[in-house]
Amino acid sequence: MKGGILIDRDNSWFGPRSIPFSNYKSENSEQEDQKLSEIWKNLKKGFLSLNKSELSELSDWFQNLEDSEKCEIIDLLVECEEFKRVTSLTGSGGGLIKDHFRINLSKLNDLAYRNWEKKIPKFSDFFGRNSVLFISKLNGFESKFGKLLDIWIEKEVNRELKNLDPREINKVNGIQIIKTLFSGKKYWGEGCESYKNDENERQIFSECITQSKKTFREYPSFEGENYLTPEIIDVIKGGYIGEEGEVYSPSKYVIMLGEQYPEEFYGAWKRAEGDTKEILYRGFEDNGSWKGVIDIGCSNVRSFDWFSSFLQIVTKHPIEKIGCWEFYNLLFTKDNVPEKRFCLFKLPETKSFIKEINFLDLIKFSTWKKGNSFWARCSTYEI
Repeated sequence: MKGGILIDRDNSWFGPRSIPFSNYKSENSEQEDQKLSEIWKNLKKGFLSLNKSELSELSDWFQNLEDSEKCEIIDLLVECEEFKRVTSLTGSGGGLIKDHFRINLSKLNDLAYRNWEKKIPKFSDFFGRNSVLFISKLNGFESKFGKLLDIWIEKEVNRELKNLDPREINKVNGIQIIKTLFSGKKYWGEGCESYKNDENERQIFSECITQSKKTFREYPSFEGENYLTPEIIDVIKGGYIGEEGEVYSPSKYVIMLGEQYPEEFYGAWKRAEGDTKEILYRGFEDNGSWKGVIDIGCSNVRSFDWFSSFLQIVTKHPIEKIGCWEFYNLLFTKDNVPEKRFCLFKLPETKSFIKEINFLDLIKFSTWKKGNSFWARCSTYEI
């Protein structure tokens, strides 16, 4: 194809000939972040417009394809072998695709016809053996990860409707974190603007005051292209209460006596010192977070009902806490400490940009984003 707008050295954009959000206005481009209830309302309308029998036939058709034929379809979105590896329970990618991934699109129609009143579907309505999607890697998550996610969704909907218990307002909510990461907006207050003015916060959020040493000299240069390191305006990072006290994932660099130096503990957990120990402990115990530091140890997560309390006899921990661990393992990555940090980057003199979105390491796609800020792992720019 010819005539598209070159958006990087390899790809062209074949949408509207003007750059989105640059010189025209549309209802969608000016729309604020939608509420969960509004998103479900729009999805429900779309699902109702679909023919259930056709969806069922489409699902059966896909299920009955040979693996080689399924791979031809999957390869349009992601490499098939990588898809099989990521969806498989063990990560090996062995076996047939139908062992790890199945779809039942007619369930979408069933969900749309149900009367939800002011609620929205649960995690298990979309993911599970008898739901819309079965992904073996998520097998069992509906009872752990899914249960906590349902609780978070209910609280987020109540917050949007201004019905949330005042005692819950400041408590961490995984759904709110996800919405923030997609929104390109600050997570906590003024973010780096306030962190820069407090000595304790400057230590914990050193990403706000240090500079990347990444250079782009080895990258090929093309006419019209410009490499830059954006400004950091907010930070979300993991921490927990360990045997040695409260710890958090540190920045790659620190400022000492006005000079920038490599962080001694980068790549490992850094123990909080002085006043920050009590600050983190109290925030983790009361709210599951302190400002932009999220307690991935889930210290404040308790059993929500008698059944969960009963299961704790076997599981040793509340099922909700196990789900909380699973959620943060997916969000922050399980073992890589430097990757447990997200930075909100701000692009200078920018009205819109193209962002690649990676969904659960399964599907990568690019989309135009309005504004000049985006969340990404801090390590992306070697911060």
